[in-house]
Formats: sequence, structure tokens, C-alpha cells
Amino acid sequence: MPRELPAGGVLVPQRTYTSERPVQEFEPVEPIRFVVGGKPGIRLDAALQEDTLELEGAGDMIQLPSGGQKIGIRLVWPGYEPWFKYISVSGTAPGQLITKGRFAFEIARVVRQCLQELGQQSSTETATDWWASQVPLEQLVLLELHQVLRSSYQPVLCLIIPDSAPAA
Repeated sequence: MPRELPAGGVLVPQRTYTSERPVQEFEPVEPIRFVVGGKPGIRLDAALQEDTLELEGAGDMIQLPSGGQKIGIRLVWPGYEPWFKYISVSGTAPGQLITKGRFAFEIARVVRQCLQELGQQSSTETATDWWASQVPLEQLVLLELHQVLRSSYQPVLCLIIPDSAPAA
């Protein structure tokens, strides 16, 4: 789990995804960390606008151990069934890898889609704080990406609570 959270942030309380079926053994790689200006995380709204200039290593190519052209992104949003979406991890040119900045964009897109879809469903959470329909994408920060299966990853997200963030 992340060592540090952004000011005013709380971790989205996701369970770590585990498969219900037998899976091929794998040794998980180190989490991919997203850092902006020396601080943990990239805001998902900034990633969607491809505003990744300050993202450390934004232009670095991401080498994933699965070696495939697609990976699964899994979210286990509190109060909902696990959610899954494939994304392409190949770059713009044939044989090229995806950059860290583009990876942040793709993950932000997936999280937005997840929240939109889950927002149409009923949640088992009694407190509305984590209902997908109540969480603004603008308040979510991508901290890390953890490998949970050979070719599946789960984002670690933080929710920024505006009232608790220090004034700029």
C-alpha cells in the first residue's frame, strides 16, 4: 500500500482482487507508482486531459511482465461486485510500449467508465460516501497500480475530501 497519501486524502477501501478460479502462478512485480511534483498520485481529471507534464517519468515506456498487448484493469469498488475492463498497453507505433503518461490516461478512462456503470446499480454500502454515483472523478487520485493476476492490475485510488485539504 502507498506510504503517503495526498493532503486531505483517504484511500478508497477496495478489497484486493482475488480470482474465484484457479489461476496460473505468477510473481507480482513492484507496484507502478504515480508521482507528481514529488507528491504521491495523479488526479484522474488531469490524467484524462493528458495533463501529465509534471508526472514523474511520464514519457517512460512501461514494460509489463505479461508481455501482451492488453491487460485487465480490475476495481473492487466498495459495495459492488468486482469490475473489469481490458485496455491496450501498446504504444502508438507497432511494437512500441505504452508511456506512463498514456497509461495514467487509460486507467483514468477505465475508472470513469467503472463509476458510470456502477452508478447505475444499487450498492450494498449503507453509507452513501462510497456509492459510485456520489464520488466525483475530480476528487480521485491514482496512487499506484498493483499486479493481481498475471495480466491484470488493480489501481490504488485516493479520494480527496475538499473540506480537509489545506488552503493553497
